[in-house]
Amino acid sequence: MVSISQGIDIGCTTSRIGLQIEAAVADYLGMLQAELTGNSVVKAVHNRMLQAQIGRSKGSIEYKHQNISAVLEKLGLPYIKGYKPATHYQRVF
Repeated sequence: MVSISQGIDIGCTTSRIGLQIEAAVADYLGMLQAELTGNSVVKAVHNRMLQAQIGRSKGSIEYKHQNISAVLEKLGLPYIKGYKPATHYQRVF
């Protein structure tokens, strides 16, 4: 089983975009940890909370989560089943 770190630092939190990405990654890793430990995750609830937190649309958050899945897949790590890896992911990820 993969251990997911609670403390993440992606090194770009000085910008608004960096803060949005950090929030999306933290949310994603929390959902992944829950999924890996057999707990149910309601993605729609997480998406709504993240919309309120970072001011992005539902689709934007979905795509950020797909970007994260793509990076994890590339690293050979598990990803959330419901977030199919994006074919092309943002370089910042």
